[in-house]
Amino acid sequence: MKRFLKAAKKATIKFCEKIHAYRLKMCIIHTEYFLASNGGATVYIKAIAFELSNILLDYFKPKRRCPICGWQGSEFSPIAFSDNYRAATRCPSCMTYERHRLLINYINNHPDIPRENVLFVGPNKFFADILAPDGYFSIDIYPYDYVDVIGDLGTLPFKDNSFDMVICFRVLEHIPDDMTALSNLRNILKDNGSLFLSVPLYEGIENTFDYTTDRNNCLRGPTWAYPDHARDFSINDLENKIFQSNMQFEKITYKSDTSNNMLYKLKPDNDTIGKKMNYIYTDIVYRCFK
Repeated sequence: MKRFLKAAKKATIKFCEKIHAYRLKMCIIHTEYFLASNGGATVYIKAIAFELSNILLDYFKPKRRCPICGWQGSEFSPIAFSDNYRAATRCPSCMTYERHRLLINYINNHPDIPRENVLFVGPNKFFADILAPDGYFSIDIYPYDYVDVIGDLGTLPFKDNSFDMVICFRVLEHIPDDMTALSNLRNILKDNGSLFLSVPLYEGIENTFDYTTDRNNCLRGPTWAYPDHARDFSINDLENKIFQSNMQFEKITYKSDTSNNMLYKLKPDNDTIGKKMNYIYTDIVYRCFK
């Protein structure tokens, strides 16, 4: 029965995509997240209500455009997970986030960045196909059909100086030994290569919350972290670790290109967790290099 329901959901989502019913697709995805969560029905109802109320607005009052897939609509979709809600976040067509829009916009404005050999760590396939249409490698711990290599950042199966570009979005926070991961990522970069790195960040966090020893007695407590996070970084700690791994960096934020900020929605909204804790959610892409 579960296999049948999974196949039916997948077929329904594909049909919605085929007829460009992206808001209905998002309703299915919000429902799936709710069924897999431990509560938080209010945020999922809010998310579904948003999708349904924007079906007509997408056609009559489009003010946003996705620079990755070209979708146009009234507003990007929210993300709802457990009790956490963040508005105007995800493209309902290609399922990319602010960090993806930041990066594609940055790279489009920097055609000198080499990208003949590209590695995606935990990839969004649509984004990878757009960013590196001539081919790329991908690695993930899960055997998705679009993943080339099954592996993790602790033991990367690539030679040193292999890649012009490495994209590692929302992976490092899951790795207990993050310094080894950063060192390995540095090693596989060519001398003129770029590692584009993103983790969840909040302005106002002074110290990283580490869950690798005792999640239940962590300073912030188990309710802060997603269940599979090894840590939630402070901005200063992440930047120090990049330096400690013998890399320099450039910060890419919505402030990097104010001309497209409104159209592409590069500045993220705060989420429920940030508001409760008096922190501000932010999306920063780090361009790291040797």
